[in-house]
Amino acid sequence: MASKKEILGKLKILITRRFNTDEDAFNYFDKNSNLYLDKSEVVDLLKEAGVNRWISALAASQIIDKFDKDKNDQLDWKEFKGAIKALGNEKGW
Repeated sequence: MASKKEILGKLKILITRRFNTDEDAFNYFDKNSNLYLDKSEVVDLLKEAGVNRWISALAASQIIDKFDKDKNDQLDWKEFKGAIKALGNEKGW
C-alpha cells in the first residue's frame, strides 16, 4: 500500500510538471465546471498522479475530510489551494 509520503510526492510531481499554476490543475480536474472538486474528481487527480484506483478512493476521502472547511463533501478553489500548500508540509496531511 502506498504511504502518505508517496501519494504526496506523486501529487507534487503531477501538479508542478503538468500545470503552469495550481489554478490550472483545479480547473482541469473540475470536469463539470461547477467550481468544486467532488470526490470522483479528486480520485481522478490522484489516479492521474499514478496512485492506484483503490488507494486513490481512500486518499480522496481523507483529503476532502481534512480540507473541506465548509463540510459540503467537495473542495472549492480556496480549500484546494490550502491542500496544495500543505503538500509542502507532509505533516499538514
